[in-house]
Amino acid sequence: MSRRVPSNLATPVGWRSYRHGVNASTTALPGFVIDAVAAVRSGDTVTLRRLLVEQPELAVARLGGEFEGRTLLHVLTDWPGHRPNAPETVAVLADAGADLDAPFVGAHAEAPLHWAASCDDVGVVDALLDAGANVDATGGSIGDGSGTPVFDATVSGNGPRRAGLSNAGRPPAAGRRPRWASSTGSRSGSTAAQTRRR
Repeated sequence: MSRRVPSNLATPVGWRSYRHGVNASTTALPGFVIDAVAAVRSGDTVTLRRLLVEQPELAVARLGGEFEGRTLLHVLTDWPGHRPNAPETVAVLADAGADLDAPFVGAHAEAPLHWAASCDDVGVVDALLDAGANVDATGGSIGDGSGTPVFDATVSGNGPRRAGLSNAGRPPAAGRRPRWASSTGSRSGSTAAQTRRR
């Protein structure tokens, strides 16, 4: 008995979509975008680096299709988080010029740090803060849109301490530079109320 290949898999892009868990029937994305999403999801930083050299706009692009409104950092931090090699993937994307505070374009404006905090993905929270992400980024999906990543962590039941955000905005111990301090100064924490997303 032979298997019939679905029509949306009859093209190379369709086959890559199927192989990498991208819904080919709802997306008409170029193959390099599908490959970049697959590299981010699987932690394949070698392939991701190659794709970013070949297609530098991937670092800042909104992806479209089923990833509408997302950047590759949003794909990395999307629920449930905890992807393989995620901190290294953050570093690769940051080195390629990714906007660490890029808001989701859609029903809310959450940055990747919101999503990592709500997934309790401490490694990615640390990597984003180390790369310079804004701990005070607003745009949360619950409430009036003023919610920060600290609020997302709290609403998600993770709490700022557990999500790696508990020291954000506090002065460092004597002689220590906090991991969230940027080269131009430190980020201040926020206690604004906020929400959950997606």
